[in-house]
Amino acid sequence: MSMGVLFALLAGFGWSITNILDKVVVAKHITSLKQLFVLVSMIHLIAGGLILFFFQEPVTIAHKLLIILAAGFWIVMFVTYFISAQIEEISRVTPLFALTPVFTSIMGALFLGEVFSLVTYFGIAIIVFGSMLIMFKSSINQMLGSRAFGYMIFSALSVAFNAIIIKHLLEYYSYWTVFAWTTFFAGLLGLIFFYKHIKSFQQTLRISGWTGAWLYALSETISSISTLIYTLAVSLWFVSLVSSVVTIQYLFVFLWAVMLSRLKPRLFSEQITKKIVAQKITAIVLIIAGIFLIA
Repeated sequence: MSMGVLFALLAGFGWSITNILDKVVVAKHITSLKQLFVLVSMIHLIAGGLILFFFQEPVTIAHKLLIILAAGFWIVMFVTYFISAQIEEISRVTPLFALTPVFTSIMGALFLGEVFSLVTYFGIAIIVFGSMLIMFKSSINQMLGSRAFGYMIFSALSVAFNAIIIKHLLEYYSYWTVFAWTTFFAGLLGLIFFYKHIKSFQQTLRISGWTGAWLYALSETISSISTLIYTLAVSLWFVSLVSSVVTIQYLFVFLWAVMLSRLKPRLFSEQITKKIVAQKITAIVLIIAGIFLIA
């Protein structure tokens, strides 16, 4: 169990770095998220293919279909998140991603028999609340009344469905196999879904250069390693609890943003007031306390 906690924390830390790198890429280099997804799909297809080439484990057709379904949920997550980013200020809807552990816990109990004590569920609840609080930048009414509210709920649900399928597959195969096949099919489906934007992505590279592409490739490399670590954590521990602990990502994102806003104010501007400091400290205490309770 302790190793599951450790790997979940490492995955959250890695994903927080990708969040910061992605912000730099989108702000300065590649502004189209559809073009970015062309690049991330290529990286996933290559990474998954390379692992499968060197490390092969027989997978049944039925389980391959489940892997494709898991990859499909990953695509749905990105598309719904992209729609939300188009129609609403993202700071108003991003906190809804913290609902993923709630959905995962419900599905884990229904489909995987992951039922815990009341103390554990209380720990999950305060982690979710703390994660939402640390990202929260608008009023509750604004968030609930947002046109993107439904899309973000669907996005969080997609992440939860993906996690449940991954946990089921890990009962039959190694984390390397599950990660490789899921990554490969996510890349393949991504290219099929966004193939119309390949030419515009190539044109962007010719105009803007390769700096943004290399930065995003670095981001996705770190993200892929973090996903592998996350998959390992799920193989060792309950997926509901891993999903909760990994939300420490949002705490790391806040800390990165505060640090970089001092070092690179042109790229990052984190507003600091007494009210915001109190809010963030409360959120940090809740997240740490929640992790302590479930671990």
